[in-house]
Amino acid sequence: MKTYKAKVSATVEITAIVKEYDNSEIEIVEVDEVLEVNDFDNVRPL
Repeated sequence: MKTYKAKVSATVEITAIVKEYDNSEIEIVEVDEVLEVNDFDNVRPL
């Protein structure tokens, strides 16, 4: 088994602190907890 840092594209469900702007744009400020990770699209070592 290998363990390494990677850039991962996936569908995730998280709890987080977010900012919502007047133009409906949302920014994730802080991720509290990762609840579920699905559908890995791409995993690339850093």
